[in-house]
Amino acid sequence: MTTAKEIIKKYKIKTELEKSFSDLLNSNSCEDLNINNKEISINTDNINYNKTTLNFHVFKTPILEKNNEVGYYALEYDSKFQLIDNYFVIN
Repeated sequence: MTTAKEIIKKYKIKTELEKSFSDLLNSNSCEDLNINNKEISINTDNINYNKTTLNFHVFKTPILEKNNEVGYYALEYDSKFQLIDNYFVIN
């Protein structure tokens, strides 16, 4: 059985989360994202992995502002590890 750590390493999920999050911040305004400023980051040392009932793979990491968790960012992949969607959620 493959572990979450092995999947994260094999599919370079840390890098994908960082790149996707950066692209999202750079291509949207604060108003679009419903945030006060872009001084936020993600913690890719803390990735939560979940396999859905449809055999999709979701990788979720906290969004931080001044070391406080203010939401989460997630990437969802299909069963063949093709990116389906991303989720930017502010609490």
